[in-house]
Amino acid sequence: MTSQIPVTLERSIDIAASPATVWGIVSDLRRTPEWSPECRRVVVLRRAGSIQPGTQLLGINRLRFAVWPTRSVVTEVSPEQRIAWNVRTSGATWSYELEPTPTGTRLVERRDGGTGMPTVAATFTRFLLGGVSGHSAELEDHIEVSLLRIKSLAEKE
Repeated sequence: MTSQIPVTLERSIDIAASPATVWGIVSDLRRTPEWSPECRRVVVLRRAGSIQPGTQLLGINRLRFAVWPTRSVVTEVSPEQRIAWNVRTSGATWSYELEPTPTGTRLVERRDGGTGMPTVAATFTRFLLGGVSGHSAELEDHIEVSLLRIKSLAEKE
């Protein structure tokens, strides 16, 4: 039996800050622990200048008593519009999309989980995080928290 995860988790928030300000925050993936309830550290590997497609990332996540590393690769960078990265350990692609609004920026955070998880990741999720569907529900809550924290950071700058 293959564990299935929702194809897409997505939330958005309106921020009273320019796309340039919001981009300055979300495009610096090393800052992710400032807003993510799960991510504790992001290290940029093999960095050659600014973050660009192909940039590799090492993440350290923690939820309750479970701590685990992730390995990701940046797949898309469109300044002030979109940044995306694929988490190799789960197969999920995460992204931030920015859209100018009359009062600032609409920020969309999305997790595209594909159709399933590799066996090791599925086993880990089942035993340590309460199962794929349970963790997906937590991730939806985490996206909400992340967006609120990003909004707070951007509106203070």
